[in-house]
Amino acid sequence: MKTNMRYLAYIIFSLFLGLAISSCEGPEGPQGLQGEPGLNGENGADGADGADGEDGEDGEDGEDGEDGEDGEDGTNVQTDVYIFETPVWSDSGSMNFDLPELTLEVIQHEVVLAYLEYALDGSLEPVIYAVPGLHTGDNYYVKSWMNEGEYHMKALKWDALVGDYVAFLGATNPIRARIIIIHETEPETTSYTGETVLDNMRNAGVDTTNYNEVVTYLGVVK
Repeated sequence: MKTNMRYLAYIIFSLFLGLAISSCEGPEGPQGLQGEPGLNGENGADGADGADGEDGEDGEDGEDGEDGEDGEDGTNVQTDVYIFETPVWSDSGSMNFDLPELTLEVIQHEVVLAYLEYALDGSLEPVIYAVPGLHTGDNYYVKSWMNEGEYHMKALKWDALVGDYVAFLGATNPIRARIIIIHETEPETTSYTGETVLDNMRNAGVDTTNYNEVVTYLGVVK
């Protein structure tokens, strides 16, 4: 009985204590100031690239450009071929050809090429050698020089005792001599010396010691 009374008294005391505490709380105060923003977090990893889009249609062709200017014409030449039949070496081993067309102007500014043609034993076709140059199987050398109105040739043979070329008196007589004069009709400069024509021939792969190649390139009758 005493125990029940103590328990009831404890409950009543607890209720009064709770009411007393509740009556002691004051009214709610004003809202405090907002705090500073926190630090930004780290960026996330980039996502994978998307697939390429389809190619667009080709655009229309542009207009054609204007034609370029025509280039300058190449070197213009006039070719004269002079043929001397059955020339003969003199007792001194020389040959001289009268050629009035061989003017001082031609000697100084044009191209002059010379050749001797032989009918050699064992050769079906005549053989043509350039002058100056070695002839008939390198048996002798033919040198040349020019004077106004004249073209000169001389046969020489190497003399081991002298250590030089000397006149050769046993040279084979050719069946003909051919002298070619090449004129440039429109020289580029007043100091023209024919080198332009020779350069053009060499650049075209022409061997100027080969008569057939020369006349073929120049388009003249052999």
